[in-house]
Amino acid sequence: LILFTTSCLANMIGLNLSAGLNSVITIYIIIPFILVPQLLFSGFTVNYDKLHKIWRNPVHVPVIGDMMTSRWAYEALAVDQFKDNKYTRNFFAEDMIKSNAAYDEFVLDQVKVTLNNSFYEFRKDSTYDLSNSFRMIKAELSELTDRGVIDPFVDLDKLMPLQFNDQVFRTVLHYLAREKKKIASVKRAAMDRSDSIYKNLLEELGGEDNYLMFKDAHVNDKLEEYLTNEYSEIAIIVDNRFVRKKGLIYMPPDSRFGRAHFYAPLKKLGSLTIDTYLFNFLFIWVTSLLFYLALVFDVLRRLVNWGEKVKLRKKLRIR
Repeated sequence: LILFTTSCLANMIGLNLSAGLNSVITIYIIIPFILVPQLLFSGFTVNYDKLHKIWRNPVHVPVIGDMMTSRWAYEALAVDQFKDNKYTRNFFAEDMIKSNAAYDEFVLDQVKVTLNNSFYEFRKDSTYDLSNSFRMIKAELSELTDRGVIDPFVDLDKLMPLQFNDQVFRTVLHYLAREKKKIASVKRAAMDRSDSIYKNLLEELGGEDNYLMFKDAHVNDKLEEYLTNEYSEIAIIVDNRFVRKKGLIYMPPDSRFGRAHFYAPLKKLGSLTIDTYLFNFLFIWVTSLLFYLALVFDVLRRLVNWGEKVKLRKKLRIR
């Protein structure tokens, strides 16, 4: 279905070129400029994180990637094959909880490290500028609170250079330890449910050997490596904030306008949550509709004629 949808869009682009350009030679020249970016910026050939900084977006797929139909098609196929195959779909919901909980634990650990370093600098020199550290701590705790991962920290406003002291330090440490225990309990519950699913599958399939054959028949190890960023660092720091880089297939996007990181399991439009496969499928059809309207109203030919008139006027002025 995705390949058929992509082919329809390719036909729309071809029909627009045929209708809008008079010269076959011009069409042959333009085609590589259409196809090569589709290959390069699909997200598979070139890692988006390795693009030049003017194209790169640390949180979402860069705009140039969003412009490529190949990106939407490939992502839909890859995400669907990973999370909705007959084996993984049994575990995906619990794996998502475990992965996100592990990342949240990592964030709390990094907040604790930053807090300890800040306290060390404060004890050594009370005039040391701790503004950036406190800003990062408050931003990360607020983000986790907004997602409902942790309870709000009531004394957040005390994380300021002028109000910071031993008591505030101990209060924050106690809060971090308490909230980390809650996250760990959520992760343990997900692990228990995964174990229960595993035992049920063993029983249904008739033993360990059949279970392993069933898994091998549906799981693509290389695809899993790509989608989980298995060998990537957990997160990077951008503008004094943590940006997750590992396990992105399990991370819901933060944008409510359809934008997301690559391999996001779902997309958000306002209050709607849409599976990535369905969202990408619909996005390609909407793009096809736009190209169809461009064909009906002969937009490309009008643009070409307008460009030729502008060139003609410039030549006349020069003469």
